[in-house]
Amino acid sequence: MSKKSSTSKRYTAEFKRDAVALVHSPGKTVTEVAREIGVSAEGLRNRVRQDQADRGHGPVGALTSEEKEELRRLRQENREQRQTIEVLKEAGLLRGGIDEAVVRYAFIDAEKAIEHNPDGHGVSLMCKVLGVSRSGYYAWRAARPAAEARAGEEIELVTEIRKRRTQSRRAHGSPRITAALRRTGRRSNRKRVERLMREHGIRGLTRRGRRGLTRPDKETVFPPDLVGRDFTSIEPGTRLVSDITSLP
Repeated sequence: MSKKSSTSKRYTAEFKRDAVALVHSPGKTVTEVAREIGVSAEGLRNRVRQDQADRGHGPVGALTSEEKEELRRLRQENREQRQTIEVLKEAGLLRGGIDEAVVRYAFIDAEKAIEHNPDGHGVSLMCKVLGVSRSGYYAWRAARPAAEARAGEEIELVTEIRKRRTQSRRAHGSPRITAALRRTGRRSNRKRVERLMREHGIRGLTRRGRRGLTRPDKETVFPPDLVGRDFTSIEPGTRLVSDITSLP
């Protein structure tokens, strides 16, 4: 029958107290008790020393269980704070360098701890530090292949748009370029073509000059306003007014 390993099983506090009590019973040694209850002698010996420290009978400088737990908690908090500062520095947030959630997701994906990046950070910690949710990150990661495929299609479409614009001597805008793309069998939406042209600074050449509004002749003598902007009339036919642009 093989002995139980103290590292392969977690024992309850009651079990540990009973084990220490058996060691203190008359005629029992640590090795005998460890063999009887199926634990390692060294682990049981450490438990007995810790019990003595908790009771105030341990050697000078020995820490109690509460003190050890507090020390462990403080070390954990200190480690998390160092990792937080490191994440913020790498992400550029201490300089206000990241604003978009998508950019934060990309940073998390690049800096997470994986097999070829063992010095990376945990996803949970980085999501907490960068102010995004884990579910949002994993949703972005699941949708990334489709987004990358869509981006590749748009790159090809922009190349085709530039080609059509060059063929038209830079004269065609989004309507004509869209029509030209459809004639070649490419399914293109005019709004999409217009958006891509705007984002990449592609503009059609306007050959016609802009038509201005009608400008009055500076030498024209305007007739006087005989009614003084008063268009009220006591009876029909006494005051006739009209918009001059409506007359032939």
